[in-house]
Amino acid sequence: MCSTNDKLVLNSIFNPLMPTTDDNDTASDDITRQLTAEEQLAKELETEAVNAANGSQYDRSLELLTRAIYTAPNRASCYNNRAQVYRVIGNTELALQDLNEAIRLSSGTGLVARQAYCQRGLIHLLHKREAEGIEDMKLSANLGNDFAKALVVQLNPYAALCNKMLRDMINKCIIGGETGDQ
Repeated sequence: MCSTNDKLVLNSIFNPLMPTTDDNDTASDDITRQLTAEEQLAKELETEAVNAANGSQYDRSLELLTRAIYTAPNRASCYNNRAQVYRVIGNTELALQDLNEAIRLSSGTGLVARQAYCQRGLIHLLHKREAEGIEDMKLSANLGNDFAKALVVQLNPYAALCNKMLRDMINKCIIGGETGDQ
């Protein structure tokens, strides 16, 4: 019987591009403390904005998120969500400004920072700023973002090559053991 750690090690060998943890943390940063009335209103505006964006109503979404920021200017998730809408409509400059603010307000920790680092990393990679993109993805991965973890491995050719060589070696041992070859 394999332990959880054994399964994670085997998964990293046979699936080098997949995340190596079983982290499924989807909890919001909001559950750790009581929200003020302004933050609660901003959260409701955010929810409405996300629904608008999901319906391709980007102008409405931006309007709602800007209102949320005005209502609770220290709420990092408002900036992160607005950055995502900016990114979707192709305004990466404004998206970067909001992502920088989201990271600053979150002190680079928690769910919002994890998402903001990932978004900012994708923008850097899109604009061929690979070193900055990989650094942001590493920061996001360290905060538990499975997508960022997989992307960091995928962008590291040495890790992928080592995993492939190890996988090939294990496959040869398994095939050799099953056929009786010594």
